[in-house]
Parts: sequence; structure tokens; C-alpha cells
Amino acid sequence: MTSRHRLGLRGRLFIAFGALTALTVLASMVSWVSYNRLGMSSIRWWKATFIPSA
Repeated sequence: MTSRHRLGLRGRLFIAFGALTALTVLASMVSWVSYNRLGMSSIRWWKATFIPSA
């Protein structure tokens, strides 16, 4: 028997949900960093192209 069969259903489900949780956290971190970078670049662009109307 291999060690995969010894885990049982509980062990395999635990590993599966752990992997899904880890991927969700990783995707959230990547999206948060990307959103911050996009926001900062748009602020820099706005400051560089803004012409006062006075």
C-alpha cells in the first residue's frame, strides 16, 4: 500500500481544503498588490497631466 491510501478520506479532504485555502490567500495577496500598483501609477499619471484651470 502507498501512503496515499493510508491517509483516508479525512486526510485527503484536509489536504484538499488546505491547498484551496492557500491558493485563495495567494490570489488575494497578488490582487491586492496589483491593485495598489495600479492605483499608484494612476495617481502619478494624474499629477503629471493635471492642468489647473485658473
